[in-house]
Amino acid sequence: MALDDRFFPEDASLITKFDNFMIKQAGKVGQVYQERTGKSYEDLTKIFYKYGVGSSLASTLTGNILGPPIAYIINHASRNKVFETSIEEEIRLESKGFSRKYDKFCRFMFLLGSLGIFSKGILEMAGSEGEFSNQLLSLRDLMIGVSLLNYSLAEYLSKSNLPKPPKKEAKEKVKRKFGIMFPEPIKA
Repeated sequence: MALDDRFFPEDASLITKFDNFMIKQAGKVGQVYQERTGKSYEDLTKIFYKYGVGSSLASTLTGNILGPPIAYIINHASRNKVFETSIEEEIRLESKGFSRKYDKFCRFMFLLGSLGIFSKGILEMAGSEGEFSNQLLSLRDLMIGVSLLNYSLAEYLSKSNLPKPPKKEAKEKVKRKFGIMFPEPIKA
């Protein structure tokens, strides 16, 4: 049994397979972020939450009255975030009397809903030909979809359980930032 099988147990149900797939894909994004920046994936999770809050507040400018409550919910979730694996999540849920798959199902439905709202906004934006009121409504849906997608990505990323990023030397950071090639010292 591999270590991945212990952290992300498979029970042959479609919801578990999809959840594990999304967690592993989010983990790959987090791993690339860690390699490129040297910061933890937890920082990227917080960035996704902040973008979710920002875009839902920005949707208020388009007339969306649900923007501030959505921003509050996303902000509250980001402040009380527990970074845990799927198996830890299942144990926590069972100890509270819920089904082991409760959070997996909620994440799946939330992702489905946010993709639906985002798609609706894109289709309306493509279909509105110059009418400002229609474009404003489609922009509102698009922004709410973006905020909810950021929240969904942050939720999947928080379950990925990545190791801490390797420490980078200052020289390596400067190389990556500016693309400067430092000559290697001559070995005698």
